[in-house]
Amino acid sequence: MRTALRQAIILAVLLVAGRAAAAPLPPRYKLTVGSRLLYSSTSESKYSRSARGLERTTEVRVVGQNEDRSWRLVLRHTSASYRVDSTNARTEDEQQTEWTCCDLTADGKVGRVASTGALDPARLFVQLPAYDLEGEQKWERFDAKNSEWTRYTYGPGPADNIRLVRADYETPLDPIYLTSAYATFEFNIETGLVTRCEAVSERNWGAAAGRTATVTTLDSVTSIDSTQAQAFESDLVTFLEADSVSRALLDRAIEDPGRKQALFDSARAVMDSGRAQVTDMTVQAMFDEEIGMTADVELQIEKDAAWRESLIGRPAPAWSLLDLDGTKRALKDYRGRVIILDFWYRGCPWCIRAMPELNGLAREYLGRPVEFIGMNVDRDTADARFVVAKLGLGYTSVQARGEDKNYRVQGYPTLYVIDGKGIIRDIRVGYSADLAAKLRATIGRLLAGEK
Repeated sequence: MRTALRQAIILAVLLVAGRAAAAPLPPRYKLTVGSRLLYSSTSESKYSRSARGLERTTEVRVVGQNEDRSWRLVLRHTSASYRVDSTNARTEDEQQTEWTCCDLTADGKVGRVASTGALDPARLFVQLPAYDLEGEQKWERFDAKNSEWTRYTYGPGPADNIRLVRADYETPLDPIYLTSAYATFEFNIETGLVTRCEAVSERNWGAAAGRTATVTTLDSVTSIDSTQAQAFESDLVTFLEADSVSRALLDRAIEDPGRKQALFDSARAVMDSGRAQVTDMTVQAMFDEEIGMTADVELQIEKDAAWRESLIGRPAPAWSLLDLDGTKRALKDYRGRVIILDFWYRGCPWCIRAMPELNGLAREYLGRPVEFIGMNVDRDTADARFVVAKLGLGYTSVQARGEDKNYRVQGYPTLYVIDGKGIIRDIRVGYSADLAAKLRATIGRLLAGEK
């Protein structure tokens, strides 16, 4: 809000001074429907005992323009990584391909993202400032879903037609893993395209400590058949939507074993229906690959569901452990209270993302018969103390290395919800955006005396 106000004041000053006509136009993307942009990237990661590299091409197809004048894009990411060990021996990994659909506005805002992978289009299409005024400009963007900030700085470049945009990325994981990341984009104000980007990330803790440098360049701009491109985008969206619905149904099957087969059947039906709607051979192959893995996925879900069923409704294994200050704690001490045990360790990023939400829930239930206990399994308690201090956790964490085997933990974080009689009533594995809501529902049910 302050940034927008500052820019409005600057523009007002220009108007008053009679210079509005001479004010430069804001930098904007200038895409053409039916164009194809090809970017190539090379990354080098250096660690203490080894190095890794990544070579990637990103093909951007401009398949259409929306009513709000934003463009509809299809991105194809093809990457091949390699490793170099201490003897300088190089090992090539299998090539990977990911597809992404998104919208892009003229000022660089990315929306309606759907992808088969995890690449963020905003790391290629940087946001642009509201005005191209003399001097340095600053603004920022907050990603509420991931609680991440991007802080931008804009200024002149090495040539009259080039502007530089620097993006500094801040995530909740930075203070835990001692990480930092930034990228500098070269934007051509005449062509309206990013022509080059240099990105650097560093990590100064753990086995993955090291530095990664990535250089991305625009290699070519060519034309494609826009009608065919739009047809492909429609088929790709059909796949992405069907895959998302199918995965949601399969996730529900883990928690609802009584309806497991019905959910399996529904997930298969969604994919079969989507497959019947598409005509593009590439998308058909994507459907066939996912459908072909159905039996293996269902088998794994059967195992996960059986694991949950073998634990839920049974007494939680007893334990007596030291907390991080050396005070002895025991599960029996919390009898009569709803207990949430969170198995975690410092090197687990999803554990770290979940903890602020658990901390918020602990404050929410303060004064009620609810107890949150972190079950830390780090070898070095200094790591646990570091995380607790950095995140300002207000609930107890105990030294639980080895206790994860008694609880048959299969992934991290794993949270066990235990009722006042010491019976396990719910299990949550991993982190999701609705984790707090699901825990709140379970806790409320147990406080009301329901199972």
